[in-house]
Amino acid sequence: MKRLAALTLALVCLAPALGLAQETVEADFESGRWLYEDAAQGVRIEITRHEDTENRVLWYEADLRFGEESPLRFLTANEESPGKGFWYPERLAREKRAVFAINDDQFGHRVYNHDTVGVIVRGGEVLSERTRKSGSKGWPPLDTAAFFPDGSMRVFESAEHTGEEYLAMGAENVLAFGPWLVRGGEINPALETAYRTKEPRTAIGQCADGSVLLLVLDGRSINTLGATMQDVADIMLEYGAVNAGNLDGGSSSVMVYDGEIINNCASVTGPRNIPTAFIVLPEGD
Repeated sequence: MKRLAALTLALVCLAPALGLAQETVEADFESGRWLYEDAAQGVRIEITRHEDTENRVLWYEADLRFGEESPLRFLTANEESPGKGFWYPERLAREKRAVFAINDDQFGHRVYNHDTVGVIVRGGEVLSERTRKSGSKGWPPLDTAAFFPDGSMRVFESAEHTGEEYLAMGAENVLAFGPWLVRGGEINPALETAYRTKEPRTAIGQCADGSVLLLVLDGRSINTLGATMQDVADIMLEYGAVNAGNLDGGSSSVMVYDGEIINNCASVTGPRNIPTAFIVLPEGD
């Protein structure tokens, strides 16, 4: 059996167009714009680099749009033993022919380290139920982001629902990291006083029209300090997110386009090798 990547990563995979030239692939690092569009699949990913020089914040915003049927899928690296087997993000992206990738909740590391994992659902199967109390000051707080077959996403406090309750709601996949950033168009009030350190961040959100927003914010350098959770929530709200959740950050925060990391990794030794994957598959794969 081929060893799957143990990488918590969102992927958008390139597929052969079967002779139909309907793909657009553009990359302009200098201007900070990347674009992938597949007219046949109805998938469009536009990435834009933004910079606030006054506050020394640099971030990458990916706008993911798709047709009526959601192409979002979640891949567990080692399905028989989640949390074992780790790959670097760009390697997994290349192996899967992915045009786009971003890290997510890193639940495999918590499994590996015997930490509290959070409520985790993958492919309609509950993998973990043990979580923190809602409002816990522990790190990560393990608030969840639940994904449904119609492509919609909702965020919840860590202990708001059990795994079985998520399944009863129709959720196919549930990520746990947190805190939740935006819910029903309102920013999490806890962010006013908590999570005030500036760090590299990764977050996912969804707008009212169903489009998905993915953010990676650089940090831990002289030029880019990073962002507080409030900063990330403010950006999400500015871009129109009605629901948004924070994912693993620090040296895990990476955005990959066409097999290459396009942001600046926070670690001098390079990105973490990480476990499990959130992917967008082309039709028919």
